[in-house]
Amino acid sequence: MRLIGGARLDMMNFTWPFAQLYVEKGLLILTVNFLFWRKEYSFLKGDNILIEPFYSLPIIGRGIKIHHQIKGYPHEVIFWVFDDPEKVAAKIKEIIRSD
Repeated sequence: MRLIGGARLDMMNFTWPFAQLYVEKGLLILTVNFLFWRKEYSFLKGDNILIEPFYSLPIIGRGIKIHHQIKGYPHEVIFWVFDDPEKVAAKIKEIIRSD
C-alpha cells in the first residue's frame, strides 16, 4: 500500500504531496521530500508502534498518528490523509499484522 499525503514531524509541517507512506507486511515507511531535504522513517512490526486516527481541523487536519519510542525519530509523527483516517488506520494495521 502506498499513499501520498503530508506529514508533521514535531513542529515541522509538510503539506501534500511532500510525504509518502509505504506499508507492507511488518513494515511501515514514512518518507518526506521537500526541495533538497529528505528524511525517511522506518517502523517495523516489532518496534511496538501504535497507529491511530488523528484529527486537528475539519477536512485538512485529518491523518494517522504513529506513536513510537524510537530514539532519534521525531516525537510527534503524523501522516496527513484526505481519506477517512479511521479506514486508513484500520487498513495499515491489517497489512502490518498480516501473516
